[in-house]
Amino acid sequence: MQKSVFHLLPLGITSLLMCACSTMSSAPYMSQTSPKFFTGTRLNIAAIGEDYETLSHFGRYGMKPAKYPIVDLPLSGAFDIVLLPYIAGCAIEPFGQDFSCFAGP
Repeated sequence: MQKSVFHLLPLGITSLLMCACSTMSSAPYMSQTSPKFFTGTRLNIAAIGEDYETLSHFGRYGMKPAKYPIVDLPLSGAFDIVLLPYIAGCAIEPFGQDFSCFAGP
């Protein structure tokens, strides 16, 4: 019985990352003028602290926090750290270009 629970744990974590992660949900909305670094983590912290000014700033770009920001905060933090080199490279590299790194699907 315990073995089957441990097999479902990675599936549960993966589904949380793909469905509720603020980082993943904000990625398609990145542009030259949008916030880029630690967007998921910043969105979750703003939602937890009820910082409506920050939420409206992100909302201008179509970014929304996760439904359960307290649950999503550690996952978004870890994912933002993993994506940091990629996002930094995209933010620095195309100086004045079209931000093709952040182009949506």
